[in-house]
Amino acid sequence: MGSESYRTNPRDWLEPWCWAMLRLWRLSQGGMGAGHLPEAGGTMDQPTKMIEAFALMSAFEAELQASTQPGTITRTDIEDIRVGIDRALELYPDGVATGPLLAAIQKSRNKEA
Repeated sequence: MGSESYRTNPRDWLEPWCWAMLRLWRLSQGGMGAGHLPEAGGTMDQPTKMIEAFALMSAFEAELQASTQPGTITRTDIEDIRVGIDRALELYPDGVATGPLLAAIQKSRNKEA
């Protein structure tokens, strides 16, 4: 995989309130025990927007973890596949090479190697 370079640290792109939400979200998950909620009471006593933000962050984390496991396809992978198919159809409007055409392509590639 390629790497990207930045003129500034991408961490600086987030506002301080974003980092505060991330810290609260991590605290709410707990470690080996129950997590801690920001407000007194249970889940139903928390602000709705905060609970929705926690759910969004958990879903994104799950997607990131799934993308690192072999055999798992994420939405990003699917989009990349669709882009690849569209690009292939632009390059080869008649479709995929099969039969004698495929054999000829493979033979010419073997000679080049």
